[in-house]
Amino acid sequence: MATDASGSRVKSAGNVAEPHDVVIVKATGDATRAAVETCDWLVTQALERTSRAVIDLTDADGVDPRGVPVLVARRRMLASRRGELAVAARRPHVAQVIRAASGGELPVLPDVAQALRWVRGELGGVVAAVPRAAARARTDGR
Repeated sequence: MATDASGSRVKSAGNVAEPHDVVIVKATGDATRAAVETCDWLVTQALERTSRAVIDLTDADGVDPRGVPVLVARRRMLASRRGELAVAARRPHVAQVIRAASGGELPVLPDVAQALRWVRGELGGVVAAVPRAAARARTDGR
């Protein structure tokens, strides 16, 4: 587990239980910009194993909106590889910040289980605005 200067903690649960197809990165406390960037870095480290990621902010007290564009860029990159990234955020104010700062591009779900289902393509319906390329990939049977 890594801790940034403000005390935010980030850990990777990269070896997720069967079938090892999604990396989960969890941030607790106040998810500063540095903490969000650390989450992105941990996802990058797992790209050889998977193209699906969940950023777990269910225990985050807040999130710095300046770090959210990094996650949007990572989601776009994963979508280009037929992958996906979603955010799990239980607290309404954290979810609102992520939605606003991402311009609606990041799927934000209330828990990790639903976020896992989203990145695996198992959830129907619209959770957030999805860029056209990602929407096409989802309908192509990913």
